[in-house]
Amino acid sequence: MPGKVVMLLDNHYAPDRRVEYELALLTRAALATRVVAWDRRSVVTSDHHAAQAEIVRFNVPAPPGGGVRSGIAMLKFAWRIWKGRAELLREAAVLVVHDIYLLPLGWFLSRIEGLPLVYDAHEEYARMEATRYSPRLLQLVTAVETLLARRAECIVVPGNTRVHRWSAREFDNVVVLRNIGLDTPPFTHEAKSDWDILHAGTLSEERRLDLLLELARTHPDIKIAVAGSGRLQTDIESAAAELPNVSFLGWRADLSDLILRSRSLYYGLDPTHPDAETACPNTLYQALRHKRPIIFFRAGEIDELSDRFRISVRAVPSASALAEAVEEVRSTNNWEFDAALESLAAEHTADDYVNAIVRAMTSRQP
Repeated sequence: MPGKVVMLLDNHYAPDRRVEYELALLTRAALATRVVAWDRRSVVTSDHHAAQAEIVRFNVPAPPGGGVRSGIAMLKFAWRIWKGRAELLREAAVLVVHDIYLLPLGWFLSRIEGLPLVYDAHEEYARMEATRYSPRLLQLVTAVETLLARRAECIVVPGNTRVHRWSAREFDNVVVLRNIGLDTPPFTHEAKSDWDILHAGTLSEERRLDLLLELARTHPDIKIAVAGSGRLQTDIESAAAELPNVSFLGWRADLSDLILRSRSLYYGLDPTHPDAETACPNTLYQALRHKRPIIFFRAGEIDELSDRFRISVRAVPSASALAEAVEEVRSTNNWEFDAALESLAAEHTADDYVNAIVRAMTSRQP
């Protein structure tokens, strides 16, 4: 098929696991892809290059956590894309925008260049930022997002729990693509015991890392590992230096080795956070692929699958409950990871995603 899939990405692709999976699907379907990435880092180190796609990075530093300075940086990034659009959109047959931050830019480029648009909505912004911004501002952002997304040939979401946000506004072009990934590591019957519980991801207050540190202080026999980056990184590093049973591992591009050295994965999103109801975490699919149970409080897609298969331990948010969950993981062998993966594979929509991209690419051909 002539033409390329051009993606706008709001991170530097280190890689981004969801985007990596989509690139693999498109490559398998013989569709050429170019990723135009906003590199927000203040210090650029070595970069990951995807074998299955062309990665074009624009370094426009922006502080984490959003705000005015991030908004200004986004405008600078948009200006650089606008100036280089002739080359960046060369041979483009469809423009895929990842997440809300670059949707206005994607909408504008789609209109000006006459390209079909696909919107990959990784998050529900109003839920994700409900504790940071006023309801009125979040309502405004949601209304603008909805208006701009009307131009899209389809909306791609990472789980069934995210469909309602769009169907309630009469979008009938929603495609669910779970972040399952293509590769499954070798089956391991027995978990290694380097750590009892591993958190890998964002280091922020709503992830309840305070409970992991309290668990470490009250139960020195429980070994805890934390990998990732975010606002709490300095606090975690200090705690790891103080507590012998806490290991801070920094940010890792590949988590497989860490997961296989851990008995369980921790998904500690605060159960009262609005995003918990519709969460579609990569942690779920990492856990299933590596045959590790998840210790969690509440998370939409994990809840749904855990009601059908023994893949997790649900706890209340307290250090004592986490200690009990770790003990249950230590004493349990009859997990149902294979059955859960088979169920997801049976209802998975990878082909629907590729077909949706192909339809978008051909939607405006004469």
